[in-house]
Amino acid sequence: MTDSSSNTQTNEIAKISFFIEKIWPLSGIVAAVSIIFSFIHDWGFYYELGISFAHAPTSLSDHVQSWLVWLPSVIVATIILLVFEMLGRRIKLSKNKDEVVNSSVNPSKIKKFINSPWNLIGITGIVSISIWLIFGNSAANSFYIGLMVCWMLFSVWVFGNPKSSAQHSVVLKGCILLAPLTIFAIFFFGQVSARELSTHPSLYRAGIELSNESQYINIALIRSFDEWLLIRNDSNNVAWLRIDRIYSLELLEQRKTFPGLLCVLNERFCLPNV
Repeated sequence: MTDSSSNTQTNEIAKISFFIEKIWPLSGIVAAVSIIFSFIHDWGFYYELGISFAHAPTSLSDHVQSWLVWLPSVIVATIILLVFEMLGRRIKLSKNKDEVVNSSVNPSKIKKFINSPWNLIGITGIVSISIWLIFGNSAANSFYIGLMVCWMLFSVWVFGNPKSSAQHSVVLKGCILLAPLTIFAIFFFGQVSARELSTHPSLYRAGIELSNESQYINIALIRSFDEWLLIRNDSNNVAWLRIDRIYSLELLEQRKTFPGLLCVLNERFCLPNV
């Protein structure tokens, strides 16, 4: 009995050691990729605000912590991609493309219908790029959407050739397709985040210590860092404010939440603290 329990413990320890040996290198890769993504996100963030990355008074830890900003957007995008992947797998388990076309009453129309999503995606990319060319940086969102669509279609077209596809492994093809898309998306998320925080900043009343006196000013806080606050001043310009000069911060405006349709239609139906 003792030998059996000892062998069981030894096997469990061996499994845990094997798991740690496999996961440890992977955790290092994930950490390195997260840091790269954080820098790409902050690059897009500063680019949207017109701030040079080289002149920003931030530290490495500030950019590492920015994963808290971009991670929720990446999780949502990943969930959407997983949903489409699961739908695609479900369709493939029933019938493949050729079987659906050949078993239909009108094969030519069914084939056009099956190919129509790709045609729609291609039109979306062309229209998005065209909107950016017409309206410029005021329609920057269209440019990045069009860029991602065009890269996806180009990659699918290249690897759609059987000879080209056979020369590359599945992992390499996935990296070639997903790496640029991820970089475009993270940069785009950084721009969107900067635009949202700059347009709807948190308003504070800050007590600031000057040389021989102190005073209170109202600031619009865009983002906080270890030693600096990124704000909009009274002139509506983006400015940096050292945290060690601030001795008090008072939130002036609470962020509004959705109160519900009944409250929107009639205030009498609003719940307390809404």
